[in-house]
Amino acid sequence: MSRLYYDKGPGASGGLREGAGGPPPRGGNPYLEKVAKLVPTEVVVGYVTLIGLVPLITVTGQVWLYLVAFVLGLVLTPLYLNYQAEAGRPKKTHLIVSTIAFVVLAYAVSGPTTVPGSYNPAAASFVLVAFSLISGVIPLR
Repeated sequence: MSRLYYDKGPGASGGLREGAGGPPPRGGNPYLEKVAKLVPTEVVVGYVTLIGLVPLITVTGQVWLYLVAFVLGLVLTPLYLNYQAEAGRPKKTHLIVSTIAFVVLAYAVSGPTTVPGSYNPAAASFVLVAFSLISGVIPLR
């Protein structure tokens, strides 16, 4: 079974777009949900766990540990999805979009901790919505 996120076709239920044939998603942020679905759960959980552990490690240069966690997620997202992809199904666009989705997710989820001087909640929301709109027109079927 493929672990890649494929958009539902027209008339299928469960799409994130209103009017896609199903009810709109309940609760939560549908933009963050789509971005999170594009990135493997294992990578998201691993990244969030590593980020949460960094403040508990008492060494100088914690910023490097944040960078290591980010690079691991960035590199492992396409590698993991490539390994999990079904043979014969398109995946190149998927791998690119999912890798970009990891960057967007990382900024939105851990920005206040990892880049407090550069994090802006409004900018994070803007990037999430913009990425969701853009990724919505990229066919992932």
